[in-house]
Amino acid sequence: MSHRAGLVNSILTSSAFAFVAYCISLPAFAQSERKLAADALNVIRSSVEYGETFQGPVDLPLVVQHPELRWQPNTAPESDTLLEMSKKIIFRGPVHCLEFAFKPVRMMQVDVATSAGTEKKVVWYLLYRVTYRGNDYTPTVETDKFDNAVFGKPDVVSAKWVRFLPNFILQSKGLKSGLNPGKEQRLLDQVIPSAIARIAQEERVTPPLYDSLAIQQQKLEVGQSLWGVATWTDVDPNMDFFTVEVKGLTNAQRIELQGDKLKYLHKTLVLNFFRPGDTVDLMADKIQYGVPAVNRLAGLRDELSKVQANRDTRNKERIFDYELTITGGLDSRGSVAGEVMNVAQLVQQLGGEQIKTYSQTGTVLFSLRNGENQDTTFENTIKRQLGLNVDVFDRAIRLSEVIEQAEKAKDEDRQAYILQQYGLKERLDHFWVYR
Repeated sequence: MSHRAGLVNSILTSSAFAFVAYCISLPAFAQSERKLAADALNVIRSSVEYGETFQGPVDLPLVVQHPELRWQPNTAPESDTLLEMSKKIIFRGPVHCLEFAFKPVRMMQVDVATSAGTEKKVVWYLLYRVTYRGNDYTPTVETDKFDNAVFGKPDVVSAKWVRFLPNFILQSKGLKSGLNPGKEQRLLDQVIPSAIARIAQEERVTPPLYDSLAIQQQKLEVGQSLWGVATWTDVDPNMDFFTVEVKGLTNAQRIELQGDKLKYLHKTLVLNFFRPGDTVDLMADKIQYGVPAVNRLAGLRDELSKVQANRDTRNKERIFDYELTITGGLDSRGSVAGEVMNVAQLVQQLGGEQIKTYSQTGTVLFSLRNGENQDTTFENTIKRQLGLNVDVFDRAIRLSEVIEQAEKAKDEDRQAYILQQYGLKERLDHFWVYR
């Protein structure tokens, strides 16, 4: 081997060893950093409404606390008195809301610091990402012909930055907690420093990963995202159904006069979860997002066989059923529910008879008379006019009949029991409420 060849070989070998040593020195989560797939997170898009730019009308506590202030002036209308001016007050202000994306609640064992030292505990955690998309609403004031201030449609604006001031509460449902006899568990999330690095490594989240206190110090500009985690310990292992309440995503609120005091109700996102498992091996149980549904397939078998037997009639009438699902192109433009309605309207314009829409999954079911092999036509038209990617395929049986029978085949008692645990009348994976 020549001197030059030996020198090159030595340099390559040294570089290889240096690269391996560098990789070994990296933290585990840095070595395995990856971009999450689009469906790895459940995304709740920001929710703001025009009506949230004002609260009231509500009487100020002064009206109840000081009725002796009522009087009848001689040279001015009674409406100019302090007591009357304190009635039916409307508060106005800008309102914003953050986008919230998350993974279902998970568990891990962590060494947690306690007053007695260090104790290994099961930590329940919710990994999430918040994003500020802008598009806030702010009140706009105009003057009418009588020079009175009136408010019209709010303007769409974006703040320079906002903060996320979170409050996470895990609430057991349908279970009187064994740890708290006589009532369900309601746990505020805890800050557990020892769990942050473990969770970041397990979930392969590129630092920083913030707890509920640290994330409040960060400014969110338009388009910026932050990763955070909410953690709980001492959760009752007997729990099957539970919710997580998320406050702080929006500044929307309602003001109510209760007695002689004003109460401020904050707009809260409620996430529903269920955990099919037991208390034997908690780590083996997989927590799922949403409300479990009763299996309706068994009751449909006979009806499905009848529908399939009528294919000859279906072909004779030349009626074709299609299932359309939105698969891409949503970006940050709006809610899935809104885009489903746009797609459904376009389907009707193209001659489709709408049967049913599913806003949660982005699905539209429809029929076409004399419309065989029209899947590509619908896909191209929707892509061109709405900018959405959709998957359309012909169904072999009449979906209208299948859906009708599916609704009849529900086990109403069992489904009603499950919904009762969550305090719901219909299956909702999440919802907004003022609390």
